[in-house]
Parts: sequence; C-alpha cells; structure tokens
Amino acid sequence: MKIIEETPDIEKVIMPVISSGNYGFPFTTAFRITLASINNQLLKWKEHNVDAFNRIKKIYIVIYGENSAAIDNALRIYEECEPVMQQEKRMVYINGFRSQWSYCREIWKNDSDKRYYFTISKMFRWLLAISRFVFFPSMFVRNQAGKKGWKFRREAIEIETFLKMLIPLMWLVFFETQGKYGAIENIYWRGMAIFITIWVMADTVTCLLALIFLADIQGPSANQLRSLILLIFNYLEMVFGLSLFYYLYCHCEYTELKIGFWNALDYGVLGAVHSAVKISSTFRIIEYAKSGTNFLFMALAFGFFSAHLKQRSYLSDMEK
Repeated sequence: MKIIEETPDIEKVIMPVISSGNYGFPFTTAFRITLASINNQLLKWKEHNVDAFNRIKKIYIVIYGENSAAIDNALRIYEECEPVMQQEKRMVYINGFRSQWSYCREIWKNDSDKRYYFTISKMFRWLLAISRFVFFPSMFVRNQAGKKGWKFRREAIEIETFLKMLIPLMWLVFFETQGKYGAIENIYWRGMAIFITIWVMADTVTCLLALIFLADIQGPSANQLRSLILLIFNYLEMVFGLSLFYYLYCHCEYTELKIGFWNALDYGVLGAVHSAVKISSTFRIIEYAKSGTNFLFMALAFGFFSAHLKQRSYLSDMEK
C-alpha cells in the first residue's frame, strides 16, 4: 500500500486474497481481511492523503483458481460488509471468535517450527489462547459490536472495561449498606458476589496475559495512550476486587471485627491489614493474588513505557 500511495501513476490496483491458495488459509477469513484492509486504507488516505484517494479508480480482488463456491462466498461477504463501507466506517478484520480460533491454530501449527517455542512455552501459549473462549460473554459483546464497525467495537471495549471495574465496587457498596439486613450472612449473596467478581477478574487477567505472551501474533494497539487509560481501569478493577475479598473474609472469619468500606479499600490500595487479622490459608490466597496482580501490572506498565520511548525515539529520528 505504501508503494501505491507514493507512485502517482497508479490508478488501478489488483489485490490477491493472500494465502488462500496453496498455503491453505481459510478463504472466508482471508477475504474478510483483504476487504477490510482495502476499506481501512482508503479511509486513511481520504483523511490524510486526498490525492492518493482520488487517484485510485478501480481495485480488483483476485481469487485463486476457478472456484465458484469461493466466488459466492466473496459476494456474500461483500454484501454483508457493504453497509459499513458505504457509511465510510473502519471495518474489523474478523470477529472475535474467528480471531481467537486463528490464534489457537497458529500457535499449535507454527510455534515449534517458526517461533522456537517448545513443549511448556508452546502449551502455555496455546492454553492461554484457548482459555479466552471460557469468557464467551465478553467475546460475544465485542463480536456483535464489531459488526457495526471498528469504532463501535472500540467504544464497546471501553464501556465494558469501565463496567467491569464497577462490578466489585458495587458489591462492596452493597454489602456495606445492606450488611445490617443480613446480606453478608446470606451465603447466596456472598457466593454470587465472589463468583461474579472472580469471573470478571479472571477475564481481565487472561486478556492482559495474552497481551504479553501472545504479542507476536496479536495485532498491536491502535493507540498507546488509550491502552494506558484502559490499563488503569483494569488495575482499579483488581484493587476493588481484592478489597471485596478482604471485606468478606474479615466479616465471615471474624464476626466481632467490624471492617468498613474504607478499611477494605485501604487494604486494596495500600495493603493495610487490621491487627486482629491472622494469617490463614484463605488469607494467604488473597495475599498471593494481590502480589501477582501487582507484578502483572508492573510488567505491563514497564512494557508500555518501553514501547512509548521507542516510538518517541523513532519519531525523533524521522524528524532529523
């Protein structure tokens, strides 16, 4: 695309559906990627390089072989994506489920031969990729939002991140305000709060681990500052979740000990533990989770600032 943009004589472009021939990549996925790439690049040119956008008269997409089924699939996908293209919106390459499944296949097929991940590291990466299917509600929401365009999907991810941060906080407020009515003693409410909070926290942790350990096959972030803001909300989610666990643990283990809302937040943020709280197997699990969370976010923050410094250095070199 860079050559096309910089060559003023090019008016017609032929684009193959890359890897869908002898390489054996699924045609439907390959065609979606090709179509979305063309659409997104044209929109980029329209915003930043109008001359290149106006110069392109026709774009042909080449399908390998004389395959009528592939042509029918291509027409179906084009008709499906046409409303988004007519609205001049950026497109998502493939939906979340197809994308995640392609990561799993890519790891299983190529990690040993091309990336030199063997046995433990390969299985860890594969299990991490496959584990994302456990959190299908999140993938379903992103998939449905992606059908309305690239921007809508990004907005849905941001709203989801904010709501996930609020879930443990709202449970904490609920038990604090409804405690006098027996909400904490009710095993149903406690069980539901613990299950939902662990679910959303595990979803966030596996997603963040995938950013670290699957960075070589996943697409890079479109906006690093946006990623940092979302990372802050992820960290607050972990803080509120651990505060909730500490709150419930203290009220269930020490019935005479009155831990309040702010005491719980002091533990989540500062690690402050009440002097009456003794070390037990349950409290050790909470402490280990807290230490692991802090380490994970330190690693992510370090990775972010390293990438940001490299980007600034690259831009400085370009200006020179």
